[in-house]
Amino acid sequence: MSQSVHIWAIAAGDAQTFELFLEEQYDEDDVPINGFAATQGVTYFDHAWQEAYFLGNPTAPSALREALSGVTDMDAVIALFGSAGAGNCDGLIRLSVTEDVLGISRPRDGALGDIAGSYLGMFDADD
Repeated sequence: MSQSVHIWAIAAGDAQTFELFLEEQYDEDDVPINGFAATQGVTYFDHAWQEAYFLGNPTAPSALREALSGVTDMDAVIALFGSAGAGNCDGLIRLSVTEDVLGISRPRDGALGDIAGSYLGMFDADD
């Protein structure tokens, strides 16, 4: 079965910063659930459909291919990833597009502090 996925290349610098960017808070409803949500201009999104990978820098080709498993046009995504963020990206966020996903209606590039995210696009993927 085929589905679509949104993919972002993330330049975080290290694994701990990447984890903090994705760390969720539930104390305040009017504050973004995490740093990634803030870069997308939303306070909440259905993160159950999110996969996040810290790949290291320099990014190992095998780790990137594993993170993109099932993506139909993997070579095109790898080329986009390599040129995103001035070639400094070390993380990847993949969000499945389903009818019941809440929140991110207009995916985009975004930054929060020293972390930058480049939206690579929507791609077909096999389950």
